[in-house]
Amino acid sequence: MKVEQLTIRLDRNEPGNLALVAATLAEEGMNILSLSLSGPETGIGLLRVIVNDAPRAGAALREKGFATSIDHVVVVATPDKPGALADALDFIAREGFNIEYLYAFSHRSGVAGVNIFCFDRTDEAITVLNRGGFKVLTIEELLAL
Repeated sequence: MKVEQLTIRLDRNEPGNLALVAATLAEEGMNILSLSLSGPETGIGLLRVIVNDAPRAGAALREKGFATSIDHVVVVATPDKPGALADALDFIAREGFNIEYLYAFSHRSGVAGVNIFCFDRTDEAITVLNRGGFKVLTIEELLAL
């Protein structure tokens, strides 16, 4: 139930750089399901995206000169209500997992929150989350939202 996430390294912090990434993905017919942009505190930005075909998107971006990598993340659906994320985070902490990073979005406000986790031990985290009753989404389920 791991989901492939494409990480794009943005070495150039200049106008139009992010637009070139988005245009390249559009040309390839990539649907951006989620994204997170961090940096450039170190002069390097990291754009993390989940698209419908990460390997093909990565290849297209490398042709444009971008460095890319594919990581595996865990997508967890939670109720979109106060305290739902806190409950999930408390469970994760009690189970001893380290969260390397997290980003989220609301799907149909008031219905479902979608949380994208990068864990220190991805496969183990999936097993524990499933055992704890959390809804871990596949890429197909994410595409269907």
